[in-house]
Amino acid sequence: DNSIKAMIAYNLAYLNRFDIERSYKIFTKLTDTNNKGIIKSSLNSAQYFNHKYHAEMKPYFNRILEEKELNKEKFILVSSWLFDLDENKELYQKFVNTGQEAKLCALHVAEKFLTNDDGEINEKALSILFDFINETDKEFAQEYSGIILRKFKIKNFKSLISFLDSYSKSIVCKKHPSYFLDYLINCSKDYPKECMELVNNIDFSTTPNIQEMGYYDKAPVQLILGIYSKLVSEINKDKSLINKALD
Repeated sequence: DNSIKAMIAYNLAYLNRFDIERSYKIFTKLTDTNNKGIIKSSLNSAQYFNHKYHAEMKPYFNRILEEKELNKEKFILVSSWLFDLDENKELYQKFVNTGQEAKLCALHVAEKFLTNDDGEINEKALSILFDFINETDKEFAQEYSGIILRKFKIKNFKSLISFLDSYSKSIVCKKHPSYFLDYLINCSKDYPKECMELVNNIDFSTTPNIQEMGYYDKAPVQLILGIYSKLVSEINKDKSLINKALD
């Protein structure tokens, strides 16, 4: 019965602690199928075999690449590169080239791995954020905005500055700048000059709609006021920057 096989495929990795070799043999037998339900269920267990059997799993990867309707759940095709298993990034590129949902999945995985236990930035995960910075659909604008809200910290500002510069000039920022503005407000007391440059990059030509996601009201003004307040409080005042803030 395929429903039973799907249930086994989903929970199979629990057997790895007893005998991973036998567990993997069961996995390969179960996934040698065109049944989409079983393939979908296998995605959970697949990640637990990936480190040990990545090379042997090539037929499995090719099989799941064909199931485009599962693109939102194919985390393993992104994490393989982050874990240095997909050394040439070939599997990752094949995956993200299959469509928008694959790219959104890659961003989702990148968010998970963006910082380590010490809060330091993972450069490979950050590079994924660069990969899709020129996308224009609102789904990408929402995804990037959410990542900034959940993962960007003041202590990472310097490490993120190159990305922040690219993002500030992008269409995805223009469509959903609210959490980015909040982040800059929080950072402005420590990095007023950099925040001034970033806010200067943002395209504010679109009138914010309170009925749409990403709505902002006085955040740009609050940001400039925060920058101005910091600039005038410094001993060595940058008068040109102060005047720019006033303008």
